Amino acid sequence: MSLPLVDQVLQLTAWLLSLIMFILALYVLLLNTRHLANRHASALFLLLAINNFAQGLMLGTTDAIQAALPASLLAAISPAIQPGLLIIAIVLLKPRWLDGRWRRIWWPVYGLVILPILLTLMDVGLNTHLWYTGLDAAAYTGGYVSLFDYTAGSLSLPVRVLNFYGTSVITIVLLLYVVLRDKELTPLTRRLARLLLGAQIVGIAFQMGLQGLLDPAARVIIINLVFALAYAYAAFQEMISARRWQRGRLQPRLTALMLAVTVPLLVAVTVFVSSRAGAVIEQSAEERLQQSNRALAVNVSTWLDLNIKALQQLVTLPDIIGMDARRQKPLLEAMDAAYPHMYLISTTDWKGINIARSDDVPPKDYSDRLWQIGARNGRDVTYQTLIGRTSGEPALVVSMPIRRELGTIVGVGMFASDLTDITQEVLAVRIGESGFAYVVDALNQVVAHPDPAFSASLTDFSTYPPVFALRGGTRGKMNFTDEDGIHWRAYVDELDNGWGIVVQQPEAELLGVLRAFLRVSGVIVGVGAFVLAILVWLTIRQTFQPIGALTDTATAIAAGDLTRTAPVESDDEIGVLAGAFNRMTDRLRELIGSLEDRVAERTAELERRAVQLQAAAEVGRVTASVLDQEKLLNQVVELIRERFDFYYVGLFLLDETRRWAELQAATGEAGRVMVEHGHRLEVGGASMIGWCAAHAQARIALDVGDEAVRFENPLLPDTRSEMALPLVARGRAIGALTVQSAVEDAFSREDVTVLQTMADQIAVAIDNARLFAEAQESLDEVQAIHRHYLREAWTGFGAGRESEMGYRYSAGEVEPDPEAWLPAMSEARQQNKVVIAPDTDGANTLSLPITLRGESIGLLGFKKEGEGGWTDDDVAVAQAVADQVALSLENVRLFDEAQRRAQREALTRELSEKMRRTTDVNAILETAIQGLGKALGSARAFVRLDAHEEHGGSGINRAPGMEGQGDGKASRKGERK
Repeated sequence: MSLPLVDQVLQLTAWLLSLIMFILALYVLLLNTRHLANRHASALFLLLAINNFAQGLMLGTTDAIQAALPASLLAAISPAIQPGLLIIAIVLLKPRWLDGRWRRIWWPVYGLVILPILLTLMDVGLNTHLWYTGLDAAAYTGGYVSLFDYTAGSLSLPVRVLNFYGTSVITIVLLLYVVLRDKELTPLTRRLARLLLGAQIVGIAFQMGLQGLLDPAARVIIINLVFALAYAYAAFQEMISARRWQRGRLQPRLTALMLAVTVPLLVAVTVFVSSRAGAVIEQSAEERLQQSNRALAVNVSTWLDLNIKALQQLVTLPDIIGMDARRQKPLLEAMDAAYPHMYLISTTDWKGINIARSDDVPPKDYSDRLWQIGARNGRDVTYQTLIGRTSGEPALVVSMPIRRELGTIVGVGMFASDLTDITQEVLAVRIGESGFAYVVDALNQVVAHPDPAFSASLTDFSTYPPVFALRGGTRGKMNFTDEDGIHWRAYVDELDNGWGIVVQQPEAELLGVLRAFLRVSGVIVGVGAFVLAILVWLTIRQTFQPIGALTDTATAIAAGDLTRTAPVESDDEIGVLAGAFNRMTDRLRELIGSLEDRVAERTAELERRAVQLQAAAEVGRVTASVLDQEKLLNQVVELIRERFDFYYVGLFLLDETRRWAELQAATGEAGRVMVEHGHRLEVGGASMIGWCAAHAQARIALDVGDEAVRFENPLLPDTRSEMALPLVARGRAIGALTVQSAVEDAFSREDVTVLQTMADQIAVAIDNARLFAEAQESLDEVQAIHRHYLREAWTGFGAGRESEMGYRYSAGEVEPDPEAWLPAMSEARQQNKVVIAPDTDGANTLSLPITLRGESIGLLGFKKEGEGGWTDDDVAVAQAVADQVALSLENVRLFDEAQRRAQREALTRELSEKMRRTTDVNAILETAIQGLGKALGSARAFVRLDAHEEHGGSGINRAPGMEGQGDGKASRKGERK
């Protein structure tokens, strides 16, 4: 069937897009098969390619059989596209959502991709009608129809809701969240999210809003194109920005990529040419069937017309109309002689009894014959195929009425002919090797057939598909399958007399040329693809071979073989690169030739620097580990002099007035003498040390003879170069370091940097040592005060408790014993440590102090009879118990002290409350002296207000003193004036 121009354009467009998407799927996959985004994008493009291919197939179908394949493909793939779009959007924009525990959340979406494919396979294979129900053969007339027309199974509603509507809503919501709310996206990813959101909106607009404006197939193709463009752009942008690491050799990967592009194109072109050629071949075969049918129809019609005209001329002759047998006989014999295929020509009267015959057979009664009945009833021509009574063979009888002038039927004229001529015409029709033609009469009996068995018995072909279709009104070409399962192509037509002309040919034979062409095309494509692969491989190999040689040369040069050169085999870019590489190698050889001398020089310099760095590290260790200032300074100056091989090193510190820089440590005999004599230099005076300390900056004299500000030291006559470095700690100069060399120009910039670093370390160490000494001194004072407080506290706590301050354990009993004592306990008290010594009676004793924060508050003594000594475990247990006793006793003392403090505070609050309740001075004094006397247990207490002017008062009258007795009552000794 020739498609309309619009459908042809849509079909070719769909197939072209399918080819492009298929190539894109292969290309993206082969770019990096290991990456998740590439695999997902490739799967999406493959789904779109299959969908477009099926759309094109559907446009060219003419019946439900042809539409079965594209319909099943669309039923399986179309619902999987929208979930696929959701997954690829996540992969491109939020790939972390598919990692770890988040992955399980998206498994149902993967299930939605697979679900329609599985349902369609089940429906096609098992006829379950869960989703795919197929097209109605009676109602389908060809071309594209909506997906919902053939997916009306029991699960169609859930699949549509989930795969089409649900995933679309989720995709739009996800993209809106990413565009508007997600703060972690890069600007590029956000732009891609906007692009994908726009593609979704455009797809919905085309699907919902333009239903009446565009052809349904065109809408689907445009939607697929929009999705393909948007997601392809997003995928490539994401690949470029991510810069994914591609594995494998470049040559096979490039070969695979080129074949992925070229082979599908080659196959597509071959398939297109084959389909066009197949259409031409098929059309040519159908035209041959049609021509054969028409030729046979013309021949049969011509034969029938010639014989009918002869009969018509016969029945109009006067001698025939006269119904005189003697006069009719010669005419019948003449006609029989003229037409050899007619074995009988006769006339009958109106009742069907023979009047005359062309043979010598006696007259017969033909009143029951259809040809007799038809002619008698006035039919112009009546045809009847039957088994002749005369011949006993299949025959054709044609009859006409014999009419007089007024049209009255007086008899019937007929001829009976064998079917040999018609059979010869049928046998003359040859369609290939297996095709044939046959003729059936109006009653569907076989008139002529290549197989004599059918025509000999006038077989009824009413149920044979072509004849059945002919009587159903079909004309022209048709396809059918016989009872043996053979597929046929046929052309059927009907003559004016109701006879059917059928020409048919096996489809396998009719399309044999096409299949042969397809096989040849397949071989050509296979060979072409193989040759193309070889050529691509060789071309890429030839291109990369110089690069490989250049790589080998570079590797060898990197390994140290500077004699290697890269071969220059062409004048293209690779040849230019090889030449440039060789020039670089020559230059490298020249540089390496002169490099050895420089390496030797640099090696000596580096060794010197290494010594300096090692010295700096050692100075750092010393400054970090030594806290004694004097020891620190002496070690530092000696270490610097030894490691740097200087003539003299000295270290000055500023005194408290910051006027003088006093030498604290120095090297050599000259340094010892200067330290002993208290050598010092004025800060800001005429010396490099004084200037350095005053300005907190280094000062260098590479030739001391040219230095204006310098102290000429007679003890250091060999100095030729000198450098003074400030010692700065916490932003202030605390001294200076002098290094002197017996060589001129002895200091470089690197030396200054290293030595200044060491000077900074020394300054920090000196400052730390000072701070440590001050902190240690403060700590010692605090500890001494604390020990003094602890002694006084325990002395006061133990006063008046002598009877309870000693206990003895003996024979399983504990009893108070203030005199409990061992001789070794005295030694333990004096030495403040554990003492193990024999007693006067030879027993082993263990004595240890009960120590609280370094202060002994008691003693423990143990005596063991016999020969066994005290083990380390015994001592450890005793020491642990002593520590616990000390803590417990301290807790008791603190509790007692807290109680006494609480009592004092309670007394104070009570007296304060009583005194606040009165405004009389005497009452206040009485309350105070009475309460204090009772609280202190005093027999007598006194209180006096003394405010006389002679005592320095302000002229206020002073009350006389008041004294109270121990019972708390006070007597007034004076009165207020």
